[in-house]
Amino acid sequence: MYELPKKIILKNKFAFHRVYSKGRSYANQSLIIHVLKNNDIKGRIGFAVGKKVGNAVVRNRIKRLLRETYRLNRLEIQPNVSMILIARKSLKNAKLNDVIRDFKDICRKAKILIGSQGR
Repeated sequence: MYELPKKIILKNKFAFHRVYSKGRSYANQSLIIHVLKNNDIKGRIGFAVGKKVGNAVVRNRIKRLLRETYRLNRLEIQPNVSMILIARKSLKNAKLNDVIRDFKDICRKAKILIGSQGR
């Protein structure tokens, strides 16, 4: 129930480009989210952390935080939404609770939480 299946993770360049080009973006101080609402496809998720954020150890830690945040909150997100989570430098020293708070905040902005308006 709380697992993160590999089949829902965006991996190839085409899938990322589709969400970037056709979706909308929202941002806060620590995250940028690109959202594409699909009517026919189950939601998928991609994660991106640029080299400006830190070295490989830091980037991998942030990706683990983002994956865990999505895994814990994915049942609260509308099922027909594909998204890409992009980390900003402020996540470099963040704890899991900080990332979860920022993720929920940006999902409210994007109106993709279950029960949000603008489906």
